[in-house]
Amino acid sequence: MSGRTFVVIFFFWAFLTIITPTLVQLSETAKSQAQQLNDEKNEEIKARRIMAEKHPVRTPIAPAINSPAPSPVPAPAPTIKSPGNRKISLGKVLTESMKLLVNKTRVGVI
Repeated sequence: MSGRTFVVIFFFWAFLTIITPTLVQLSETAKSQAQQLNDEKNEEIKARRIMAEKHPVRTPIAPAINSPAPSPVPAPAPTIKSPGNRKISLGKVLTESMKLLVNKTRVGVI
């Protein structure tokens, strides 16, 4: 191996030697800070639960005296009675006629 290879390996080793302990230390401090925040949140939640158990919140039930009248239901779609006593929806008839029209224009009949 040439001298350049040894120099590259040495600098890489030095870089790892300096950076690794720094990263470990940063990771540990981040974990401890996160744990402290988590503990504080847990204490707040416990305090709220205890307060809720001691003093339950009672919501008053308001009477529905001034409630508006229900809105009318829209009428069903008009239907056409065919000779065979079958009901056909007007929407279905329009949809089928549009399909036929589109197919005829594609073929070139219209």
